[in-house]
Amino acid sequence: MRSVMARTGRLPRVAREAVQALGLGSPRPLPDERRPDMLAPLPLPQDAAARLACGRPRTRCQAGGTSLILANGWQVEVLSGRGGKQPAAILIDTGTQRVLLDAGASLETAHDDGADAWLGRALAKGLDAVLITHDHVDHIGAAHRVPAAIPLYVTAEAAAGLPPGRPWQAMPLRGQWRLERPGARPVLVRTGASGHSLGGVWLHLSDPDDVDGGVFYSGDVSLESTWLAFDVPPRAELALLDASYGMDDTAQPLRQAALAARLDRPTLLPVPPSGRALEMALWLDALGRRDWSMDSACRDVLAQALAAPAHQFAPGVQARLAALQPRARQFDAQAPLLLAADADGQGGEAGRLLADPALRHQVIYTGYMPPALATAAAAGSCMLRWNVHPRLRDLGTLLEVTQASRWLPLFTAQPMPADPGVVPPRDPETRHAA
Repeated sequence: MRSVMARTGRLPRVAREAVQALGLGSPRPLPDERRPDMLAPLPLPQDAAARLACGRPRTRCQAGGTSLILANGWQVEVLSGRGGKQPAAILIDTGTQRVLLDAGASLETAHDDGADAWLGRALAKGLDAVLITHDHVDHIGAAHRVPAAIPLYVTAEAAAGLPPGRPWQAMPLRGQWRLERPGARPVLVRTGASGHSLGGVWLHLSDPDDVDGGVFYSGDVSLESTWLAFDVPPRAELALLDASYGMDDTAQPLRQAALAARLDRPTLLPVPPSGRALEMALWLDALGRRDWSMDSACRDVLAQALAAPAHQFAPGVQARLAALQPRARQFDAQAPLLLAADADGQGGEAGRLLADPALRHQVIYTGYMPPALATAAAAGSCMLRWNVHPRLRDLGTLLEVTQASRWLPLFTAQPMPADPGVVPPRDPETRHAA
């Protein structure tokens, strides 16, 4: 009744081949899934898809539409999240339970959370539970509009993104559990670290008698993070994948080199505190740049990370985070390098700094910017992406390890191939705009 990884103690063959082909040695086996507290992250190779793509026969296809029926009769409906950087909201109807994956709000508007388009349809179905992958607005921003009587599951770290007073139940970062209610068939839920944000998870839902089927939903995910762990997901019939970067295949070291070359003058880096803020601080520290300062929002996440279980992080990261504390104790707005929230510069310390006509720092945005804000911020700033979502080859890797026969790309307006693993990655970009 357990997945192939739990039964054999090994990754699927394609992932083992990838690790061996890249000279990374043997992957560590997953402990028994009945011991979720013992599950450990696996060193997933970052370019496995490119190595495995050539000449491999496939039946995988990109599914069409936004409503799909699985072999077991489950209906999967993407209420929001297709056709661009839309709020995330996925409805799973098993026939006896209706589960909402994420309750996102729009990144595009300042006064409308963008949830009206999907929330009414979700509530009309009669929700039994809501599962939240992480604390970013486009995944958690409309959770306050879900009636409090509906159980909401989230990790302890991501629960910080909920409004005060909203009831929630703790979901493990890494483990398995069952959604149960009287008269309904249970749903087996498995979670793993997503590598995208502190406390962020991917979700796998299946029937307890079909652990190698069901749905894998990545939420936002990164296979390149140097500070957060990423857990290899189990097999699934359908994969709903974060394709925020579309066909882009530029590796993180190239992104970092482009950014490092621009840090020759005072710079403000607007960042999401629970995401790349601490990773960038560790990177700057590794470069020998100790002339940075982080605002209180980032400092709070640093304290949260130091108190979190070590298995959330790459090996040795918590010790490196602890070494950042002396420089993070007090925010110095005159420091040459500033890490400050919010990521879009519209609020928080970054917003306050940007509104100050005396600001002497150049502004470099490193993540998604809604078109209207990107236009407004264009003067006197630049966009240099810091990877926190999958590259094209990473999508191929996720499809290899899940062995999904169908998949849907989410959070992108770009046309995507039926199988990213057989598309030769493009040459690295020479331009570094986000």
